[in-house]
Amino acid sequence: MHGRSKVLNFSAALIVSGMCAFALSAAGPAVPQATIGGPVLKIETLTKAQFRALSPNQLISYKGQVMTKAAFMAQRFAAWSKNQATMQESLQKLHAKFAAAQADLAHRQRADLAARNAKVLAELSKFQQQAALLAQSPSYVALSREAAQLVARYAVASSAEKAQLKLRASQLYNQLRQMELKGESQ
Repeated sequence: MHGRSKVLNFSAALIVSGMCAFALSAAGPAVPQATIGGPVLKIETLTKAQFRALSPNQLISYKGQVMTKAAFMAQRFAAWSKNQATMQESLQKLHAKFAAAQADLAHRQRADLAARNAKVLAELSKFQQQAALLAQSPSYVALSREAAQLVARYAVASSAEKAQLKLRASQLYNQLRQMELKGESQ
């Protein structure tokens, strides 16, 4: 049995040393590849496909720094993440700036519309006041009545009378229009 125990101890030692060697090779060498003769690849000379095919433990040189592909990717991801955060911040500022400009434009448009509406309302009020004054003028009222009578007579008038009624209607129109333009009451 003594011989058998030696064989078991020796087998166990081989298994343990094999497991340690496997664990070390899976974790990567403790000594950089450059010191054991492994190549350090310049990233600038690699194509995208070649770079993708590299193992994460492959040593690469980038801008004079030697690092593993995994370290390079982590460094690039950190820079990208920082840029993303900065871009999100800038985007939020731009959205806020746009919203402020949009609100300012809407405010100016409302103010402009209110000013134009005020002008229209002032003109309308002025026109309504003039119309009220004209409606109180005896000559304007008399001319308006005569114009209404001409319209009624025109419907039943003969051809000769229609020509005379058109002439008188034209005269009345001109007189009424002059009164409206001048705002005069006679």
